[in-house]
Amino acid sequence: GQPRSGRQALSTARGWLDGGLDDGVLTARLVLNQEFQARMETVAATRIDIQALRRWASGEGARPTPKALFSDFGGAILLKQLPIATIRRFVPFRGDVDGALAGAFALSGSPLAPRLQGGINVMNARAGQLRVEPATLNLTPVPAGYLVEATLGFAELPGERASNPEPRATCAVEPEDPAGKIQLTGLVPVDDTFSLDRPGLALSLTGSGMPLAAIEAFVPGLA
Repeated sequence: GQPRSGRQALSTARGWLDGGLDDGVLTARLVLNQEFQARMETVAATRIDIQALRRWASGEGARPTPKALFSDFGGAILLKQLPIATIRRFVPFRGDVDGALAGAFALSGSPLAPRLQGGINVMNARAGQLRVEPATLNLTPVPAGYLVEATLGFAELPGERASNPEPRATCAVEPEDPAGKIQLTGLVPVDDTFSLDRPGLALSLTGSGMPLAAIEAFVPGLA
């Protein structure tokens, strides 16, 4: 789609950004397109104290702080089967993993310190020669940071077990489960700047284990 008239737009080969200011409300929309489909869409809006900006610009008032300048912030991030291969263009990652992200996060807080709440599923997920199902992540904001719930299940890809009859090595609590499944839950302390330096990390890992083949897929050259 094309931005509406009167708005400034930044077009790239991968997506476009547009926004506007109307009656003191600043809106923005970022869309990432691939193969003529919107794979990720971020929409946000916040109210701006225009009068405070005018007083500062005219020298009649102090420079407003971000906390005083912005209010009523909200929005959403929508993931519509965004391929992991596309993410690699922005985030260097050498792991042998594949799939597509689907899910949504609600935005709250402020534009300079947004808070996320929601979850994602990784569809058609693969780690090396293993199928990853389920592959989910849920985030819930709390004053100390985020409550995290993640689940990864591993299974042989179709035809892989027949070509490799010997059981694969696994870091399993239950050796009789050669595929493996892990659940990660707990608190990740993050401040308003998304710094991970705060104390209080408390994560619990449970399940039957993670196959070594999956670990090697995430961390190449580990073996």
